Amino acid sequence: MRLPRYFFTAKRRRRSSDPMPLVALITTFSLTIGQNVLLSVLLPSAMVTYGPFIMAGLLIWNGGLALLFLASSHWLC
Repeated sequence: MRLPRYFFTAKRRRRSSDPMPLVALITTFSLTIGQNVLLSVLLPSAMVTYGPFIMAGLLIWNGGLALLFLASSHWLC
């Protein structure tokens, strides 16, 4: 069996440098921090009592939104 003429000189495909996952990650954390600061100002007693639970809920919520954003941008392209 003979190999194609340019078998060893073929360019390797580079990984695509898609910035969208990084954008979604940064957006998730910045939204969460901003919402946490806003809640700390508006509801300080609730944040003292339930702060970790609120933070976890916001991370899950914003992470879900980021995943939806990634999925929709992937489907649209």
